[in-house]
Amino acid sequence: MKLRALITSLILFAIPLCMHAAAVSPATIDLVGGRGESIPSAFTVINTQTTSQTYYLDTLSFTGKDESGEPQFSSDALDDGLSKWIVFLSDRVVVPARSKVEVPFTVQVPADVASGTYQSAITVSSAPTEVVATNGAIIEAKTAILVFLNVKGDSVKKAALLDFLPSRKGIRTNLHQTVTYRIQNQGNVYTIPEGTIELKDLFGRTLQIRDANEAKHRVLPMSTRSISVTSQKPNRFLTILQDQTRLFAIGPIQATLSVNLGEGFDPIRATTSFWYIPYQLLLTSLFFLGLVFLGYRYISKIKKT
Repeated sequence: MKLRALITSLILFAIPLCMHAAAVSPATIDLVGGRGESIPSAFTVINTQTTSQTYYLDTLSFTGKDESGEPQFSSDALDDGLSKWIVFLSDRVVVPARSKVEVPFTVQVPADVASGTYQSAITVSSAPTEVVATNGAIIEAKTAILVFLNVKGDSVKKAALLDFLPSRKGIRTNLHQTVTYRIQNQGNVYTIPEGTIELKDLFGRTLQIRDANEAKHRVLPMSTRSISVTSQKPNRFLTILQDQTRLFAIGPIQATLSVNLGEGFDPIRATTSFWYIPYQLLLTSLFFLGLVFLGYRYISKIKKT
């Protein structure tokens, strides 16, 4: 008995070392349906290994961990949300070597649920859930597909901008700085902000236009999301100098946020400002002016003699 228990423990201990996270597509699934409906959908599991693999399917509920929006997963058995409405034809799928298989599933929406957004994660693992749980394997052993369901009905679409600020105070020496805004979703459906952040100088010239949400971050119902926007910063002196010469700006810079949150939401518009001093361009200009002055003095002395 002791020998059998030892062998079993060694096998379980070895599982995380040989598990391969599955590749899946797409990473997120958006669904819309009414109360009492059965909504069909599917995703693809990709096996990149040289041998056939069996992958196990499960669901987890999740919420936004903090204002970064990082998912916080939960396997709470008392949860009666979307994770319990997802139905698979089978709890596992066999994928041949270096190939892919489409996995269908159905979302069975209860007839008595409230309208709004519900979210869950479909997990794909190379080990059964009970083995992963028994062995204490971390969630990274699973690949998660985020599923968002909007249940039709009386939706509340309301949001507010809490902050729109530069990443740090003080004078900037380049325009490629991070600007952060925080949106609070006060409704019951998620939103994906779409818009721009435009930088203008003292004379109203447009210096930069940035995508306000290039990564397509979502703001879940009754939550706050912080979104940071930046642009690629030159890291070599000559590149910085070329960039500053091209912009040829100095002084106060106004950043304008213009964002649409989707149908039914009020658009958001706000401004903030910061000071911009391109010291590399100023120092280089002073250096060459100094050379010109010294050259002029030298030539003047030669002419006098």
